[in-house]
Amino acid sequence: MLVSPAGGTRLPASTAMRISLNRYHNFDISQGKVDALFDKIEELGIKLEEIEESFVRGSGAGGQKINKTANNVQMKHLPTGLQVSCQREREREKNRFIALRQLVEKIEAARSGSGMSKDDAAAIKKRKQKARRKRRSKSAAERQEGGEGEGESYSEDDDDVDGEEVRS
Repeated sequence: MLVSPAGGTRLPASTAMRISLNRYHNFDISQGKVDALFDKIEELGIKLEEIEESFVRGSGAGGQKINKTANNVQMKHLPTGLQVSCQREREREKNRFIALRQLVEKIEAARSGSGMSKDDAAAIKKRKQKARRKRRSKSAAERQEGGEGEGESYSEDDDDVDGEEVRS
């Protein structure tokens, strides 16, 4: 704890604490989404006491509100050591919900053996798509530069009107 000049005590912005959420916490998110998340938490047997969260000052786009408030939520599942950080929204409560959802997805992926979350799988898919597009554009550029490609090229002059090959 820190002692303020006025003599009171205050917590620093990045103090880690155990999560104190339940199904009825007001996340400013639809109750259906909250219920679905907490159903998944119960299904996986995750104890909320095992999750540590901290709030850190935000950065990046979003203006003064982002830069002055501790709305970046970091969560860590102590038994597995998995961590997530979320600063997608301006509001801390929405970021808490999103971070908790991401952490649950990571824990589920780790337990199922796939080893990657939906976000990781989406990132890999995007990388593959980008590489595929790059290869296609590169081969198209090579075809334009060098004609049809390597080897013999076919032209209409090789065929006679009757469809028989003309020999020279």
